[in-house]
Parts: sequence; structure tokens; C-alpha cells
Amino acid sequence: MNRYISDEIKMDTYAAWLNGKKIVINAPTGTGKTTFILTDLLPYCRSRGKKMLILCNRRLLRQQYGFELADHYDCYRELVEEVDVLTYQALAEKSSDYQVFQRMLKEYDVVICDEAHYFYGDSDFNADGTYALLQKIILSCFYKCIIMITATFSEVKPLVEMTYKKCAEKLSQKENVGIHFSRFKYENSVYDFQAWSDYSRLTCLYTYDVETLAEKIASSEKKTLVFIDDKQKAEAFKKMLIKTNGVKDNEVFLLNAQVMDERIHDEVIQALAVQHKVRPKIIITTSVLDNGISIHDEDVGNIVIATDSRVSFIQMVGRIRAESTRQCNLYIFPRDFRYYEKRISQYEEKMRWYEELDEGNLDLYALELLRYGWIGKDGKAEFLRNAIVITDKSTEYYTERKSSVYIQRGEVTLAVNEFAKEKTGNMLLAMKRFYKLSLQSPERVAQEQIGWLGKKPEELCVFDSSYRMKREDELREKLLQIQEFSLEQLSKMKTQLAKEFRKDLLKDIVKKDGSFSKEKLQDICADFGLYLETTEGKDKKNRYTVKEKA
Repeated sequence: MNRYISDEIKMDTYAAWLNGKKIVINAPTGTGKTTFILTDLLPYCRSRGKKMLILCNRRLLRQQYGFELADHYDCYRELVEEVDVLTYQALAEKSSDYQVFQRMLKEYDVVICDEAHYFYGDSDFNADGTYALLQKIILSCFYKCIIMITATFSEVKPLVEMTYKKCAEKLSQKENVGIHFSRFKYENSVYDFQAWSDYSRLTCLYTYDVETLAEKIASSEKKTLVFIDDKQKAEAFKKMLIKTNGVKDNEVFLLNAQVMDERIHDEVIQALAVQHKVRPKIIITTSVLDNGISIHDEDVGNIVIATDSRVSFIQMVGRIRAESTRQCNLYIFPRDFRYYEKRISQYEEKMRWYEELDEGNLDLYALELLRYGWIGKDGKAEFLRNAIVITDKSTEYYTERKSSVYIQRGEVTLAVNEFAKEKTGNMLLAMKRFYKLSLQSPERVAQEQIGWLGKKPEELCVFDSSYRMKREDELREKLLQIQEFSLEQLSKMKTQLAKEFRKDLLKDIVKKDGSFSKEKLQDICADFGLYLETTEGKDKKNRYTVKEKA
């Protein structure tokens, strides 16, 4: 039986929130968080003359809110007087002048931070500084009711609680009125419904290679939603579906930020926001669809996830709602140890840069900013744009670190984005764990990830690679073509094999220059029940033949 927040939190409870309470609703997707806000809390706020601001983290979710609010209002004037919906990104753009920011938020009595994990989840690729924005919201709305709603609160909890504490201390010193953090009873205002999580509708699946995964998706009669956290890999997967598996071009839709900006194929986007339906057979999307949007489409039977983040993973799974899709295949995108090895290197480099900032080199980067504007496209320039927060001088920036991690240059304050640093460190640890697991076997990482949903390792169904078996047959046939070859012919054949099979079957054998030894060829033959026989030809030169073992 489905359980909903509206059945648990009644008017006598949320009526007390309006007196400046700080609330967290931590509940899994599909438990009616949005319905509770619009159907229960908003009408009560209207009856008390309280204006509400709803903040969300994706433009598509803001559109969805807009259409749902239309079901609750007949008079547009009343709507704009009683509720506004903004994305965090749009609010951040308005925060460059803190005085203007404060005046703008002054008109609201209740602030809803929907998908509040945004402050953590988007921190390492959001140049507006999610931690600075969180502090500005809390500081400006400290005496108002602030409600944070998320399905993944654990990662964001430490910095949120510390920010409340620091804001309370600062206001107490500034106003000398003895404000104490305990007055707000923040710890006692967390409504945790995570025990309601139910992922029994999901059948967890794993294929050893992307090619087999593409075959499964292409042959499925059900619609598919694919999440890939890399634009280039998303494009490559689309090409694979079309070129290799015969999927028609109009059956695959690639949704990313560029498509959203240019309003390409707007009918597909509106179907998601308004009808909660997946129009094409397959949608491949990056992070623009990973939060908030509810998909109620019984024809969706597959979801593919390629992410390393627990927060993103749970959010992506939650897009397909249980009340509409009673059974769904969850495919974990295949990745091997080389991928995690590369990611470890990337995160270690970023953490070294953070250490440089903590050691006092932020001042040097400030000069670089003022002189060059960080317009470079190299890895460090991109890192600095996201790792260093640029705020107005009047904004207080709080941290519990003893070392100085922020500086001021005239009217500008620069500080380390604490959320981005926290997430980078956490992801480094995760990559190291995944690397060790992937060395045991590739599916071990997938087993770890489905554990985030409360699934046991044995609940992961692993498919044999149909693609690999096909490729192995092709390689075996090529090997058997080696009949009475001269050394020169054998060398040409090895070059041909390296070119054709180095990306899959021979990637651990072929050297960087594209070659491999005769001894390696013998090992390859042995793997296929074959052997390389050397005989002397009529010209007294060696001849090479591949034969089947008796």
C-alpha cells in the first residue's frame, strides 16, 4: 500500500511551522512531497496571508510546478500574490548584490527548498557557489519558515546544520538579542520517512559491456530512460543504438542542457513536464532530468543509470514512479577498473588543488581572477570556477575551519566552496572503493550500487555478453585463417587483429604502438582451444598455422 506525507503531517503540525520553524522532510520519491506542499501547506499559507517561495533545481521541474499550480488557481493575480517558483540557479544570479537579494526575499514568509540535495549534488559543477547561496538563503530568511525537502538528505545534512548554527551565532552577536540555535529546535524538526522506501518494482540487471546493453534496450518492447553523466558518452550510446542495433533516429531523443536552451523538440519536453510521459521509445539524458520530474508512464519498462554518485543514483531511480510502473528493469551501466583508475586520478588532482587553497594560495588565485577572469578552458581553470565562490562583500561567509579560507578584495569576497570540496573528497573515497571492487569482477560495483536501494548482491542478474560471444567467434575465425603463413604474413595478420579487436578482446594485450608478440598470439590461441604450429617450408623458412587442439 502506498503511503503519503499528507496522511502523516496534519494541519495541527504544519500550522506551528509558520512561526519561523526550520523543517526537513526527508522522504523517498513517490511519497507525495509536492502534493503535500501544493494541496495542504499552500492553501493553509493562503488562508493566513503568508506568501510562499518554492525553490527547485531544474527548469523542467519549475515548468512542472507551473502547470500543477494552474490546477489550484483560477485567478492569476492571486497566484502571483501568494506563491512564486524559482530555480536555485536563477536565484543565485540575483544574489550578486546581497542587498537586492535580501529585499527580494523579504516579501516571502515561507521558503520551500525542494530537492535540497542540490546544494551538495550540483556543487562541483555549479559556478555560482551552492554553499554561498545556501548561506544567503538562511541568513536572509532566518526568522521565516524554511522547509527543506529531499529524498537524499544525509550528504547535505552536516553543512546545513552547521550553517544554521553559524547564522544563529552571527545574528546573536550582531543584534545582541541573545538568539540561540536551540530556540529553533532544528534537530527536532526533521521528518524522516525513508523507512517507506520500496524498490521492489525494480529488477536489477547488469551486462559486461555497453554493446550488449544496447542490444537489450533496442530489442525491448518497453520504453527506456537512460541516464548518462557524460554528454559525449550519451551521444556515443545513441549512435550505437542507431548504427549497430537498427533503432530509428526518431525513436531516440537526446535531452541535455543545450536542447533545453534552444527549445529543440519542445513537444518531447512538454510531454515530460505536463503529461509526465516519455514520448519517444528511448530518452537519453544528462543531469537535466535527474531531479524532481515525475514520470507516470506504464509503457516505460527500462531505466539505465551511469553515475558514481549515491545522491544522483537514488534521484534517477525515483523518476519512474511506482504507482504507474509496477515492474521496471534497472540496468547498471558497465564500467571497468580502468574507468575508476582514471576517476581516482582526476579527484586526487582536485583534492591537491583544494589543499593549495587551504594553505593560503587563494590570494594568488584572486589576483589571477582579477587579471584574467579565469577564462581558460584547461582543467584547473574549470576547477577554480567551481571551487571558489565569488560573493558580495556584505555577505557573511561561515566555516568551522581554523585556517583562513576566504579573502576580500574591495567589494568582492572569495571563498572555497565547502560543498564542492566535501563532495570531491567523498567521490574520491567512493572511486577507490569501486576500483577495488571492479578488480574482483566488474559486476561487484553494480552490486554495491543496488545496495543503496536496499537490494542484496544476489538480486543482481548478470547477463552473459552476447556481444563478446559474437566477437570471440569472429576472432576465432580470424585465427583459423592463419594457414601456412610466412613470418611477414603473420605480422600483417597480427596488425589486423590488433586493429579490429584491441578495443574489446585484446585491450590488455596490444601495446600502445598497436603490436603484440608471437608469444601473446600463442596465448590468445590457447584461450580458444587452438594452438600455433610452426613448420619448415620448402624454402627452408618457417611457416605458421593455427590448428584446433585434439
